[in-house]
Amino acid sequence: MAGLKVIEILITYIDFILNGGTANVPISNSMSTIINVTLILDQKNLLFERLWDGLEYNEDSVYRDIFLHELGAVIIEEKVQEIPPAIMQQLVIHLVDEHLWKELELCILNVNIECLDIQQALPLCRQYSMHSALISIWNRGMLDFVSPLQELLPRLKIALDTNQVDYARDLGNKLLVYISCCFAGHAYPQGELVESMVDNVRNQVFQTICVQHSINADEDEGIHPYLRILLRFDTKEFLNVLAMAFNAKRFTPQVKQRFADILLLVIFPNCSLAAHEIGWVFTFLCKQASSESSRRIKIDPAVYEKVINLLVSERNSIGHEERQQALLDLIIADNFQNIKPEQLLSLAKKAGFFHVCREIYEKLEDYNQVLQCYLLDPHRKHDVFAYLERFPEKEVLEPFVMEHFDALLQVDSEKSGSFFGRFYPDSVKTLIDKMPRQRLYYFLKGASPNVEFGSSLVTLFMQLQCEYSSESEVLNYVRAHKNLQLEPALKVSTEYNLHRVSALLLERQGNFQEAYDILFSRLRDNMQKEENVEDATEELISLIHRGSYVLEPKATWLPLLQCLSTLNSRELLRRVLGSADLNLATELHLLLQHNAGTLGDYRDLVTGLFDKCTYEYATLKSVSKSVYSDLHDQLAKTLNSSKRGISGPEICSLCRHSFKTKLLLFGCGHGYHSECAESVDVKCNLCTSSQ
Repeated sequence: MAGLKVIEILITYIDFILNGGTANVPISNSMSTIINVTLILDQKNLLFERLWDGLEYNEDSVYRDIFLHELGAVIIEEKVQEIPPAIMQQLVIHLVDEHLWKELELCILNVNIECLDIQQALPLCRQYSMHSALISIWNRGMLDFVSPLQELLPRLKIALDTNQVDYARDLGNKLLVYISCCFAGHAYPQGELVESMVDNVRNQVFQTICVQHSINADEDEGIHPYLRILLRFDTKEFLNVLAMAFNAKRFTPQVKQRFADILLLVIFPNCSLAAHEIGWVFTFLCKQASSESSRRIKIDPAVYEKVINLLVSERNSIGHEERQQALLDLIIADNFQNIKPEQLLSLAKKAGFFHVCREIYEKLEDYNQVLQCYLLDPHRKHDVFAYLERFPEKEVLEPFVMEHFDALLQVDSEKSGSFFGRFYPDSVKTLIDKMPRQRLYYFLKGASPNVEFGSSLVTLFMQLQCEYSSESEVLNYVRAHKNLQLEPALKVSTEYNLHRVSALLLERQGNFQEAYDILFSRLRDNMQKEENVEDATEELISLIHRGSYVLEPKATWLPLLQCLSTLNSRELLRRVLGSADLNLATELHLLLQHNAGTLGDYRDLVTGLFDKCTYEYATLKSVSKSVYSDLHDQLAKTLNSSKRGISGPEICSLCRHSFKTKLLLFGCGHGYHSECAESVDVKCNLCTSSQ
């Protein structure tokens, strides 16, 4: 009863809409509600007869367009597949008028084929490149699985020829998916084929791909055009589709052998494929030849030599690296089991394929030749260090790396130093004798984190740093190493005008005054250049602090204050004036020596002087108060203890006899005869308490 009542309400609402009512609700919402409710209630007659017929006779086409739009939405959502052909025709026209090509294609794919007007839909699919819909109409409407390939593969060729990249990618990928579905027994783009059709469809599609000539072929068309087009579009993915079908045993060995022969016929003698694509084709064939399911496939040994000769040929228009990589892929896949390594090596060396040679030598465990191939390869010689580091048996490598040490040094001196420092540290000192200075610097730079240098080697590296590195790096190195030979190091730093380094070395010698003079001169130079004044001042102040027990304040602080007083930097003056090593007398002396200028010129200095005076006075008062407080506390304790009585002992603490004469009594309570006390100093022998 409830269902009937709902249907009555729905009919009333449909009539209300047909009579122009809206009930203050957007008409699109009303149409969507009616369509969804009728589908839920399975009342399609109300939808396609009562509502649609009423809309057809309505003069206002807006309602009809909204109905078609909402109907298309539920078709796309796969809520309905059965649509009256007349309404489907109108829906197609509506979507074309609105230029909604994607929605139109989805509608064609989702409705039953009986609902479509094929003569209307098929031309539209061609015109607007709705390839999936085109394939679906051929398959479902005419059970034709060949025509889509015959129609679309030439289109793909034109797109590739005219460099329509996006269009070619879209069409080509759809064709590969379609072919894969046909081989696997699936319907395109979804669903399953009828079991009785699977083998027939698979064979038809395979024969079409391998056909010798296309329909309406030109005179200059090459053999097997469809196969060439698919290989040209995406060699790897097309071969993957075939490999999945072959491995699933969907084709007989005879069919596989025929395809292998056709594939070789396409590749040789004139092949338009790139080198890596040829490599993929040949890898596919070799895998099929070695597969148990394809053990009847035979490949002529001469074909192997043809492929190798094609890839190593210098007359090949394909790039050197691309050809080398293709040959390398084939070797790694172990496709040349019947060819001797010596023959491969000879061809690879002639072509300059050092990467290929290296791979072969690694299989032969000839590590000396592997190392040599790395060093001869201009594109990969820097990878030699990564190879050496990951090689597990470093002791096996040692004689080879020693033999090629000069070549490794030329590739990268710093990485050479790092490698030898980590794995052969004992050999570092013996390798540096005949090395050019710049390479020696980078070699030691790489080795230094892993090798403990002696004094002479530390000094040598520091001298090389002065020549080839920045002052900050040299300074950090000198700070980190205390075993430098100071005299030769100071000589080199002076030669290269590394003032901060020289000052640090002089400081280590104990010559603080000369170090001060160098840094003070640097400060004045920086002030003239107006750069790094703050850093130079900080370094100078730090040096004066460290050498305060040696340096004379008037010879250090005074010149520094005189120099900084010319700057308008209150912060720098405050930094100097706040130093604990600088006394007020020095500052007053500076003021008294300046007769020229006005008070304003020295305002910062005077202000700083007053601030420091106030601070020092406050500090003095605080310290004095603390000292007086401590003295008072000690005096109070002493007075309190002196007022306390001490009980005398009955016997002498030394001789153990009773007292009959004078005795000597200590605060600890021990007592002695005056005669016995002659051996006692001012402290008790027993507890060392003061008298």
